Amino acid sequence: MTLNTSGPISLGGSTTGQSVNLEIGANANATISFNSATVRSLTGVTANNSTITMPTNFYGKSYTPAVNITVNYLLVGGGGGGGGSPTQSAASGGGGGGSGQVLTAAPAIAKGTVINITTIGTAGIAGCPNTGPGGTGGSSVLTYGANTITATGGLGGNYGTGTCLGNGGASGGGAAGGTGSIGNTPTAGSSNSAGAGGGGGTKCGTGGAGGAGPAETLFGVSNIAGGGAGGGRKQVGGTGGLGGGGNGGRSGFDGSPGSTNTGSGGGGGGGASGGAHGGGAGGTGVAYIAVATANIGTAAGGGVTSSVVGANTVFKFISSGGTYTV
Repeated sequence: MTLNTSGPISLGGSTTGQSVNLEIGANANATISFNSATVRSLTGVTANNSTITMPTNFYGKSYTPAVNITVNYLLVGGGGGGGGSPTQSAASGGGGGGSGQVLTAAPAIAKGTVINITTIGTAGIAGCPNTGPGGTGGSSVLTYGANTITATGGLGGNYGTGTCLGNGGASGGGAAGGTGSIGNTPTAGSSNSAGAGGGGGTKCGTGGAGGAGPAETLFGVSNIAGGGAGGGRKQVGGTGGLGGGGNGGRSGFDGSPGSTNTGSGGGGGGGASGGAHGGGAGGTGVAYIAVATANIGTAAGGGVTSSVVGANTVFKFISSGGTYTV
């Protein structure tokens, strides 16, 4: 229906073309207010408490109900860098970096709304030889309407000295890092649905493994945001966590970086052997949006690529500044 282009207009009543209630699909005598979102949408005067002129702002107007689309998103912060190791002969390997926080949700969002991929989290810097721990990863940020979603970066792995046994960094989502050890028993980083901690370095043996990142098969990702592994001394480093975690350096070698655009932690540097060794940098963050292909919108910027996963189209954003219009 459409409201009349001239003559009387009433908020209530049973006359088609004249009654605002009937136009918006309400009962003829339902309570109605100029400040209701539906009435303001109908008139086009959308600012709250702004003046609506009766009947002028209603002439010729037709109400189209809002259509909400389910939008699945996956947002991952940047991974923490692996800790370095010093020159001293008694030093342990550096701890692995924790992964960035992993956030998922499936809100119903009005068609036409723009989702902004404001920021993709930066990688935590690698812990330098003879200098200190790995850096914390940057946060990834997504906004739509009045909503701001932030996935925090993972913490860097500790520096492996003679007294500091290279503890692994915690993930941005709170998964604990592994504990360094004097013997061949450093603990692995823990895992949860919000990311994975880094493995602990060791003073005499194999480094601790990084925690496994969660599986996100809806987005076509088997695992993401793995924790970095701890560095070893006199033996190999630990294995990076599933989802892109960097391997720990074996004695005499640097740790490996976390995989790019997975939010994974970097591996810790190997314990001293012929010099100090650095950790690996964390992996940069990432954002995914998945919608039913039948309801596909428009994506732009942010290095976006797309793929089809089952009945959904999945958009992957690898840099800041991308948008998706529902």
